[in-house]
Parts: sequence; structure tokens; C-alpha cells
Amino acid sequence: MKKSTFLQFVFILMTSLCIGQKNPIDSLKSLLEGSAQDTNRVNLLLELSKANFSDAPDEAIRYATLAKDLSAQLQYMKGTAYSYKNLGLAYYFKGDYIQTLDFGINPFLLLILLVTNQE
Repeated sequence: MKKSTFLQFVFILMTSLCIGQKNPIDSLKSLLEGSAQDTNRVNLLLELSKANFSDAPDEAIRYATLAKDLSAQLQYMKGTAYSYKNLGLAYYFKGDYIQTLDFGINPFLLLILLVTNQE
């Protein structure tokens, strides 16, 4: 009987801990709402894209595209490179392997350009 009571206690404790956790996607969306059109917003969009890879690849593609467009507007090459990377991964999770290859080459080339410009 003691073991059963202990297991019930553990189950109740674990359930209450799980309920208290906030969805990271919701947290990122709330941070995105008040953010300015800057590199921090690009980084938030990229994090949202990553958070949606496996469960909602279309949402991941949408956020990565927004990050890519804003990065281009800001001339933020690192953000552009990671946007292409996220687009490639999102298309991979979606099962569109041709698009994955298309978006897989761009970040590689942009990162090489970034490294050579810093030297």
C-alpha cells in the first residue's frame, strides 16, 4: 500500500510540474510582438523557425522567410545565412528534398563570404 501511495504522489507532482511549463513557441511569439525591426527580431524569427521544424514545418518556413527578408533589408549577412539554413532544414522536415538542396548551398556560400570578409 505504501508503494501505491508513493507512486500516486510522484504522478501528481510530475503532472503539476508539466502543467507549469510554458510553451517556448508562445514565449518567443510574445517576445516577437514587441520587438523592433532589427537583428534581434531576425534572431527571434530564426528561433521560432527552429522551434517549429518537426511539428509545423510550414510555420518554420514562414518564420525563416520573414527572417531572410528582414536580414536582407538590414544587410545582416549572418542572419541571411542562418535563414537559408533554417529554410533548408524546414523543407527537409517537410519532405521537399529538392528545396532542401537549393537552400542548403546558399548558407554555405554566405558563411564562406563572411569568414573571408573578416580576415
